[in-house]
Amino acid sequence: MRSNFAKIIDSIVLLFATFILMFAWVRFYTRNLFISLAVGAITSILVCIIINHFLHKKEQSSIKTSTQKRVAESIAFNLLGATHSEVLDYLAITLKKENCNISRADNYLKREYYSAQKELHSTIIIPLFHKTKVDIDDIIPCLKLARTLNISNLEIYCATYSQEAANFIKKINNIQITLYNQYELYGLLDSPTPLKTLDTGTKKPSIMELFSFALNPKRAKNYLGFGVLILICSMVVPFKIYYLVMGSILCITAAVVLLLPILKKAPK
Repeated sequence: MRSNFAKIIDSIVLLFATFILMFAWVRFYTRNLFISLAVGAITSILVCIIINHFLHKKEQSSIKTSTQKRVAESIAFNLLGATHSEVLDYLAITLKKENCNISRADNYLKREYYSAQKELHSTIIIPLFHKTKVDIDDIIPCLKLARTLNISNLEIYCATYSQEAANFIKKINNIQITLYNQYELYGLLDSPTPLKTLDTGTKKPSIMELFSFALNPKRAKNYLGFGVLILICSMVVPFKIYYLVMGSILCITAAVVLLLPILKKAPK
């Protein structure tokens, strides 16, 4: 995602380029300077607004997708650290249950529903979160269990699965096997949140961590860029003292951030 500073720079460049383009073309057909300036200014502003609008919608969609992806990965991470019993309990509660019933057994879940013809359909659900990637050797015991229970539909949930496993299930006859990775599993959950019994690894940062984040040398160019931009603005806007002070503070901060690692390594 672009930073606010990057968005401002992109907008300025877009405005300037569009204005020059339109001004040059209009000026080619008319010698009226006012018309050329007006058309160039109006067109550049409209183009900038339209493009920024579409970019904003794209970023919002990307934010939603990336958020769902992080939640899916967090759920899988927690399930990988849980016991098989905890995983079964979690799925029994969170899986969507529209027009169906989900029951729990010792090593699997069972989904049952009635079709329009009043026929009972059953599916065995087996989560495999004992490893990060499921392979053929992990699927075979699940296949044997489904045959023992005489159930023709089998769903296997896992973090990821190998291509060999995906090819293997296509060769199985009489039993319909479906593999779901961590992202596909997310769409099956009625309340997609990580396990409550496990630590998700998120905590409030300490004061020292915030200082360490703010004083990271990688952020020196951001402080310097904003400082220079504000100092330039101080030449053309009122309340110059405010812009001068803020710009100077940012430039000094950039220098401090760059010098801190050098001062720490200096011999005492």
